Amino acid sequence: MWLFRRNKTYTCIAKLKERPVQILKLALFYFVVLFHFLVVIINVSAFFILPFSWLILHIPFWYTVFLIMPIESLIIYLTFDKNPCPMTRLENVLRQSLGMKKIGGFIGHYLLRKKRTSL
Repeated sequence: MWLFRRNKTYTCIAKLKERPVQILKLALFYFVVLFHFLVVIINVSAFFILPFSWLILHIPFWYTVFLIMPIESLIIYLTFDKNPCPMTRLENVLRQSLGMKKIGGFIGHYLLRKKRTSL
């Protein structure tokens, strides 16, 4: 950050030292958001694809019942649990350190809010 006053240039050394840290935090924030989108997309697709994996991959039906159904139950539990996701907590910490507002939930903030405003 440069400060100009009467033809004299002053530098705010503290701000210059913080700038690389802020850029790193911002890059980490964007990485967390993109990774979280990836996790959501994989979970949604797994929820619809895994029950029919025994038809697609020709694996025994018991494999679907005893292995895939608990995985889907865990996905549903983590999606609708009142406690925020650990990735959402990490995103909120990064948001606060960057001076942004906290979010309540990832899906509600990035997916549903955009849809509500477009209607």
